[in-house]
Amino acid sequence: MAGVGATALILSFALPIFFLAMVAVFSFYACFAAYRILYLKELYKGGRPLPLDWLAAGVTILSSFLLFLMGFLKPALMGVGLIQIAGHTISVVSVVFGLLGMRLGSSSISLFLRPPGEKMFWWFAHMQGMIASYIAAVTAFSAVNLSHWFGAAWWVWLWPTMVGVPVSAIWTAYYKRRFSPKRKTAPA
Repeated sequence: MAGVGATALILSFALPIFFLAMVAVFSFYACFAAYRILYLKELYKGGRPLPLDWLAAGVTILSSFLLFLMGFLKPALMGVGLIQIAGHTISVVSVVFGLLGMRLGSSSISLFLRPPGEKMFWWFAHMQGMIASYIAAVTAFSAVNLSHWFGAAWWVWLWPTMVGVPVSAIWTAYYKRRFSPKRKTAPA
């Protein structure tokens, strides 16, 4: 994913496609955070993140905030998922991706500031990050291939998110139940 992110950043500045640059940052961050959490398993015991962890989360939040704003302020510059709401054009894809990216970065910062209460926190963070990274890859594939037939329709970009996020939530709920301590019932 590092290669994909770096290539996307280079292309986004060469072409220039600002939307691609901002999406590349949060797509890369999903995988980066999932990888880094494996080294941060001790957070629940008072472990500390590295400055790199803080920097990556901060850059992701900033980039995603810009993506969100550009969806409202310069939707034509974003060029994808343009819709009309109350006479104003917005890029719904930029807005949704911006919100998701800000959520990714801020959830990491929240984890850094408030130690998690459960020992398996890292497992959930790792798998959610990897699933988010997979959703980003499917989104890129979908956008490149389906846009030939359907243009820059918002759903071409967002269907992987609309499917993947509920799947991730169901998966997380299942394993939270599975990892939770078993209750012992008192004999009657």
